[in-house]
This record gives sequence, structure tokens and C-alpha cells, in this order.
Amino acid sequence: MNGANELHRLFEAWARLTPDRPAVATATARLTYGELEGRANRLARHLLDSGLGTGETVAVCACGTPDVLVAVLGVLKAGGAFALIGPRQSTGDIGRALERSGARTVLTHARYAPAVDDGTGRPVVCLDTDAALIDAHSPEPAAAPCGVTAAVLSSAGTSGERRAVEVGHQRLHDAYRAWAETFGLRPSDVHLVTAPADSAAFTYGWVRALCSGGTLVLPEDETGPALWERPYAEGVTVLDTDPYAARLLLDSTAPPAGLRLVAVGGERLGLDEQVRLQGRLAPGARLVNVYGTVEVAGCGTWFETDQLTGPVAEPGRVSLLGRPFPGCRAEVRKGEIWLTPPDGVAGGIGGTDRSDGSGGSDGAGASDGPGGPDRSFGSGGGEAVATGDAGTLREDGLLEFGGRLAHRVRVRGRTVDPYRAETALGAHPGIRESVIAAVDEERLVAYVVPASPTAAPGADEIRARLRGVVPDQEIPAAVVTLEALPRDRAGRIDRRLLPLPARHGTSGPVNGKGGGTGAGPAGFLYGVGCAVLVVVLPLAAILTDVLWPGSTDLTMVPTPWSWLFRGLYAAELLAFGVGLAFLVAGRPLMRRQGRSGGLTAAAHLAVVWLLVSWWPQDNFYRLAAKNDWERQAALVYAFNVPLMIAALVVAVYVTRRPEPAPVAPGS
Repeated sequence: MNGANELHRLFEAWARLTPDRPAVATATARLTYGELEGRANRLARHLLDSGLGTGETVAVCACGTPDVLVAVLGVLKAGGAFALIGPRQSTGDIGRALERSGARTVLTHARYAPAVDDGTGRPVVCLDTDAALIDAHSPEPAAAPCGVTAAVLSSAGTSGERRAVEVGHQRLHDAYRAWAETFGLRPSDVHLVTAPADSAAFTYGWVRALCSGGTLVLPEDETGPALWERPYAEGVTVLDTDPYAARLLLDSTAPPAGLRLVAVGGERLGLDEQVRLQGRLAPGARLVNVYGTVEVAGCGTWFETDQLTGPVAEPGRVSLLGRPFPGCRAEVRKGEIWLTPPDGVAGGIGGTDRSDGSGGSDGAGASDGPGGPDRSFGSGGGEAVATGDAGTLREDGLLEFGGRLAHRVRVRGRTVDPYRAETALGAHPGIRESVIAAVDEERLVAYVVPASPTAAPGADEIRARLRGVVPDQEIPAAVVTLEALPRDRAGRIDRRLLPLPARHGTSGPVNGKGGGTGAGPAGFLYGVGCAVLVVVLPLAAILTDVLWPGSTDLTMVPTPWSWLFRGLYAAELLAFGVGLAFLVAGRPLMRRQGRSGGLTAAAHLAVVWLLVSWWPQDNFYRLAAKNDWERQAALVYAFNVPLMIAALVVAVYVTRRPEPAPVAPGS
């Protein structure tokens, strides 16, 4: 490819021009541009000597952010593509991430080497224990051709399984140009990036900082207003973060006087919240809502309040995405937002000749979705990408967010879009955050975080607020009050971790860790199971001598062996009772695992059989003569063979991955 468009060339230019300027600062390390350049060059040469081919993907599974950046730049300089994988997750999740990325080599630390060894034989380079071998190479740049792909980025995965998306040098290069023009990036900037290192947002953040000659400040695992007091965060001028972290950093204490730009992305930012956070900044500072999926390298649209031409009614129910970045294009097709990635052409809003700035219509006709007629604005290059988000192009030319399509659910036979109700609750002065989700095919549940723990709105008040806003069938049947909504490490709400509500209650408080103060459906089912167990155990003990007289007679068995057999009989009775309890209460609990209905039903019956069969089976066997071949054969095929089949069904169930929720392209 064209060397001038290779992403790392932008960094290299600053390393030559300002080698002593700080490039990366953390609580434990600080690297200049020259030091980062030299370490990355040595690693690149080591990778090339190890046989890395042009365009091959290298997974970076490491902690210690300077090492991560050394690895990323080293991979790019060696002509490869990087894929960032978080090391502090389960071995299974790491294995799945490696499989998604298609990595041929892994860069990690020695303590994570066992986790990345999935038996495929891919080479593993440990940045710490192999440091002597790496440092033996020259610090000069290696002459290596580059592939088209620069990075394999992962989607957030909050509405389904994470996806790997290949992003090229050209796309990231063009995205940087668009960001630089819109944000006015300059070498004197100090960028604080709060995103975790394995997220796509982290890649966007370091590109904006290091390709513009600025200093990248990384808090690693530290969040909250105390960051402003840390020496390594001194002089921050650009904050690159998500809405949740923005509230933590801006609400509790005054931000640095030199903070001139706050770029917020990754999740919905309400207009009222954006205006409020803007008011926390110094006069002249900007707060920008950034929107874009991994397919467009996070470079889609941007909005700040200066784009408004007048007041907006009910700003708490509105989230504005604004206008396309220079060289990008935004469209609304049948109510869904489509983005066209940057093409490297600076231009701003185009696509029509209208002078009122509204963007105009592409003449595609009316839409059958919530966004009205299909409309587009901006320039853009390449193919348009569906975001999986609903949206509307307003008459003032601004793009408005309309919720995630993947969050729409089927309840009582109809499709429900919870976004309208969520925004209505979000505008309630007593509610800080809210999410509405379906816990089964019959019930919608509202999860609310009150603005004040001592003044939480009640279930009746919440339902009353929604009447007339959404159809009665879309009003939640239950309300759960939370201290905080569950979030992933990137600050995004993770709906998969929402607790289940009480089945027979309308509302109740639940703590921030997902535990409840009252019995939910799981507690109710456990109670039913225990009741069945209490009834069945004594009844089964009595029926043993009625159905199989003499089968448990131990008068001729000496001690201590007789006590061992009594323990066996007690275990069989207990297993039988537990099996019947599981028959009554187990299936709803298994359905929560997300596997297919047919497999869940089969596994439920298999578990029941594995538990209940021992009591009758052993009693029949003890009364059957060893040479009674007819009875012995009948028992084998009535009990033993079904036990084998049941074990096979359970094995399939536990090894089959849960069915993912419908995944939208931008998730």
C-alpha cells in the first residue's frame, strides 16, 4: 500500500521531529516519543526475525499500557495488523477472542502465557521474559512492507457476541484527518483516555493523541475525580471518555482549567446531560458527542450544542448525533442509521445543494420505519454500513438517535421498542438512569436508578408517567430499583447482567451488585423445589418397603459395611427427591442460560433422569437374581442405556454456546 497512508508513519514523523516530547504517561511509567519509537522498532525487528508475514494479525494480550503501545506500534512497523485482547478475563473468553481475531502470533507477558496457549501452536512472544532478545535488535526502523489491514477491532458486544472487524491503514488514517480537523488537535495537547486497552475506543484515543504529536495519559485501572490530582494527569487538555466516566470525572470536582475538549462516545448521551456537563467546563471549552461504529473506525458523526438553531423541547428525551465528520456520510434508510466511512476528503456537510444546512433528501422515497423519509447528508467514501441503530434526520439537519434495534424485544406476541419508554423515564427528575428489558416472553421490567436514594419514585408513579407515552401493552409489569446499572469495563450498560425481578411483586430495591432484597423468580423456584423435596423424601422412604419388600434389608450385613449401604440408600432417596424438585422448578432456571428451547428441554429431562433413576434402579437390581437374564436385560435397557443417553445430552448442553441475542452491526 501507499507508505504515506500507513498509520504509524504519522507517529514516526513526530518521533523524528520531537523525540524528547512525552508520548505516554501512566502512574508507573513515562515514555518520550524517541523512547517509544526505539522500543517499537526493536520489537518490529524481533517479529520479522521470528517469521511474521506481511499483513498477518498479531494479538496483543498484555497489561501495562506502555507495553501495549510498544506492541501495537511494533506490529504495525513489522507490516502486521494488531488485535487487542484483555488479559484479565477468563481463559475461555481469551480463547474466543484469539479465534475471532485470526491471530497468527501473540504478544503477552509471561504470567498470561498459559491463558493464551489454546493448543493451536501459534508463536507466543513474552514482552518481559523475552526482553533481552528484543532489546538486542537495532532501534532503527525496519524496512518492512505493510498489509492493507492495520487493526482487527472488536465490537462492544453489549447486545450479543463480540465481533471482529478488520480496519485498514487508509481508514484509520482518514479518520484521524477528520478528527484532527473537527477537534483542532495540536501537539501541545495532553489526552486523557479512559477506555480499556482492549476496546476499539482505546485505539481511536491513542491514534488521536500520538498521530497529532500530543501526550497520551492513561489511567489504566483508576477512575473517578481523584485522577485530576495525579501527577501524571497534570495539564490534561483533552478528555476522551464515555458518558458514565464523564459524569464521574466532571461532576464531583472542578476539572482542570486547561481542559478545552471533552469527546464523549460509546453510549447514548442525552441532550440535557450534555448541556449539564458542558456547564461544568470552563467558558470556551467544548463537549462533543461522538458517534461511529467499528466498521467506520468510530468516525461517523459529531454533535455539540453550538449546532442547535433553537431550543429543544424535552431535552431529556433527545440524544443528538449531529453532523458527519469531514469526509463521512450519514443516512437514514427505513428508520435505520447508515454510515459511510471517511474517504480522506475534508469537506464537512455535503451531498445536497440546499443552503439551509438541513442536509436534504436523497429522494429514496418514504420509509416504513420510525425515521420518516430516507435522508442522507455528508460526503463519505466506500460502502455504507448499517449501524443497527434507529435514527431520524431532523429538519434542522441534525441526526437524532432513536435507540438500538437489537434492544427491541418480543413480548406477548408483539415487538416492543423500549427506547421511547426509557427516554420518558430518563426525563423524570427523580430518575438518573433507566433501562427496560424483557425477562421472558410475557413481562417487561423497568430498571431505574433514582437520582436520590431517599426519594426513589414508586412503581405506580413510573407507570403513570408512561401512560399516554407508550401503548399500555408496553408499560413494564415490574419495576426494579438499582443503586447502579451493570456496566462493562468500557462503561457501557450490559443488559445481560440485569437482575431478575420478583415474579409476584411489582417493585423492589436491588443492590448494585445484582442481588435483591426480596425473592425473585429464582428464589421462588428454589422454594418450590425445597417444598417438593420435603414432601417426597419421607414418602419415598415409606414406599421403598411397599414397592420393593426386603430390598433394603441389611440384617445379614456386618458393620461397618451396613452403614455404608445405609448411606447409599439415603443418597438414592435424596437424589430422587432432588430430581423431582428439579423436574418442577429446574427448567425456568435453565432457560436463563440462553440455549435453544429444544436443547434446554432435553437437558432438563436428562438431568431429572440422572437424579431420579438410581432409587428405583438399585431397588430392582437388589431383588433380581444374577441369572435372571430377562429381568437383567430389561433393567439395563430401562435404566442403564437411558442414563448414558442422558449423560450425552447434558454433555452437549454444557458444551454448546448460548444462542447470542440478535446482533446489530454496531454492537
